[in-house]
Amino acid sequence: MAPAQTEVKKYFPALLAASSEVRTMACARAWAVTVLSLLPPAARAYAMHGARVVESRAVCANGRSRLIRVAPTVGTAAWADEYAPGHVLALELRDAGGVPRRGPYTVSRAGAATLDVIYRVIDPAQLPPTGAAAAHAAACAAERKSALLAATSAGDALALGGRFHTPIWEGIELRGCAAVFLVSSGVGVGPQLGFAELCAASWRSAPSAAHAAPPVRLFAGFREAGDVACAAELDELADASDVDPRSGLARFAWVACLSADGEAARPRAWRAETRTGRTSAAAPPLIGATARALGAPLSACHFHVIGRGGLVAEWRQALEAVGVAAGRVSSEVYFAHDEAADPTAVERIARALKNAN
Repeated sequence: MAPAQTEVKKYFPALLAASSEVRTMACARAWAVTVLSLLPPAARAYAMHGARVVESRAVCANGRSRLIRVAPTVGTAAWADEYAPGHVLALELRDAGGVPRRGPYTVSRAGAATLDVIYRVIDPAQLPPTGAAAAHAAACAAERKSALLAATSAGDALALGGRFHTPIWEGIELRGCAAVFLVSSGVGVGPQLGFAELCAASWRSAPSAAHAAPPVRLFAGFREAGDVACAAELDELADASDVDPRSGLARFAWVACLSADGEAARPRAWRAETRTGRTSAAAPPLIGATARALGAPLSACHFHVIGRGGLVAEWRQALEAVGVAAGRVSSEVYFAHDEAADPTAVERIARALKNAN
């Protein structure tokens, strides 16, 4: 582990306890910027690499979620292959006044030459009230950074650095794993798509089914149809998926879970199954049915959850209640880190999993 990462692990618990107001803001992970700013210099010292924008575009119909693809600048050592889906890094752009704006983002895809980040463009109308001074200031900073990213175009300069969090692939014990279930909300679908693509590569290259990744099911939660991100890429991955010889099931499939009333019935541009309701209501019956079709207990499956703090807590508690070991659950909290689990949601998830499996 790099020195900076060791320092972050050392100081993180105390800093989390000292920054609850920032962490509970109802906006993206801008709290992490404040946390990092409180670390001693040794903990903040990570190299920033020069990079350029290769592509910048919307990945959903309403344009609120976007992709930025970056590549090393000429003369910069190739760093992209040091990252994997689920790593967190810092992206830095300069605003119109030349002031550097830096924030944490999760890697969606990474290769030898480029890496992708999928992020949400924050609506200024949804910022916390000015009365919550620290939360409002941090959220405004996050909104400015997302606007800067959205304004980029191919060829623009930026910088990136740091490598934090465990990538999804490394957090999963694939030996003896019957299936991987991915649950996300919003742009959390980005790194999960990247992980599924890595699994697809293993399906193509593994010498036998025993050496390949297990089947993957992705349940992506959004509010409305226009929010559904990366649908074309997910459909393409599903279309190219072959059959798992051990179970006879497709190796990859995804489901869009839309929480707003009536949204699931709207015309849509994707081919995947669509369910009404939050992932806590829509996904468990399908997860249980898939595990049953595999002839595997839920305890033999791995779950990776990305989203707000309450969502992650609900799934963790429900999975524990149905006998899934903590080591079979990995997660990343994007915002609202202090948000408590809704006991009703925990009970609903657990009951549906038990009934379906």
